[in-house]
Formats: sequence, C-alpha cells, structure tokens
Amino acid sequence: MAKGKMIVIEGLDGAGKSTLARSLAGRLAEAHPLSRYAEPGGTPLGERLRALIKDPDNHILPRAEAMLFAAARAQLAERIRQDLQQGTWVLLDRWIPSSVAYQGFGRGLGGDDITQINQWATEGLHPDLVIYLRVSAQTSRQRIQKRGLDKDRIEMEASGFFQKAAEGYDHWVEQTPYAHALDAKLPPGQLAEQAWQLVKGLGD
Repeated sequence: MAKGKMIVIEGLDGAGKSTLARSLAGRLAEAHPLSRYAEPGGTPLGERLRALIKDPDNHILPRAEAMLFAAARAQLAERIRQDLQQGTWVLLDRWIPSSVAYQGFGRGLGGDDITQINQWATEGLHPDLVIYLRVSAQTSRQRIQKRGLDKDRIEMEASGFFQKAAEGYDHWVEQTPYAHALDAKLPPGQLAEQAWQLVKGLGD
C-alpha cells in the first residue's frame, strides 16, 4: 500500500484557506481516501485547546500560547501519521508555519525556537506540500471585517501583529523547498486551479 500524502494550506486569517480546502477536498476525494483537519483541533484534546486559545476572555502569555498550539499539534500528528501509513491523504488547514508566523514573528518569540519546539512535538512530521496563500495584512483585516462575525482572541490583535506574521510567512516560505506561494487575491476558481496543479504534481 502506497503511503498517503500530507498537504497543508497556510496563510493569514481571511486569506481564503477554508474555501480552497473545500475545493481541493472535493477533487482529492475522487482519487484518494482523504482526511481533512483544521488546526488547532482534529482530536478531542485539540478541540478543547482550540476553545481555550480562541476565547477572547482568556489572557494567555505568548509562550503559553505557543506551547498550547504545540500540544494540540502533537496530538494531531499521531492521527495524521496513522492516516498516512494507511494510504490516506491528509488535507490540513494550518501546521507549523502558522506558529512560526504568528508566535515566532507576530509575538516576537523567534521563528527558530518555535520551529524547534514544534518539530520536537510532532517528532519531525512535515508535509509533502505547503500551499501558502499570500495576502497583505491590510487585505486580511478587511476580509475579516466583511465576515460580520465575532472575532476570536487572535483575530482581535492589532494590524501590526498581522504585518509581522505576514513577514514571518514570507521568510519561512523562502527557506522551504516544499512550500509554494500563491496570490490570494486571484479569483477563487483560478486560485483553486493553480493549487490543484501543485497537488497533482505529488502523484507524478
């Protein structure tokens, strides 16, 4: 049995990750067994940690926040590894690059330290492909405002935080050979087709 592939979609809040994930999931499921997860979450513990992290009423120190994400990721990594061994493909909304961007750069904890913590937590599990939806911090903020939904604890951060996170993403992508940046301002259909071409390449 061939091992499954792990595909991650990354980007700032409002970049269009969920929309792209739905499109890719529909096409992938026609060809492969598929599991789809969103971080933090995907396991019972991960879902509880997600609620803690996102609750605006919680005051969480940056280092504690980073460790909560790593803990949720450690739980999910075990499930992903089992999927891959069974030949199931995995489509994931966020992974370690999110922590590098948000906690490493946005919170100022350092990208290298965050990478090291998460590599340890996941026992070195890394994707076959990362699709990064590049969008400016300003556009990210505008899209979140248009949703008309209550913001979670992280979405409530000032624009400067997201600018630093965007810089963190760009830095990470430049250093990562299995990461590809796409323009998140493209029409959804065109963006989905570009992403699909990247995913198809995994089967070549």
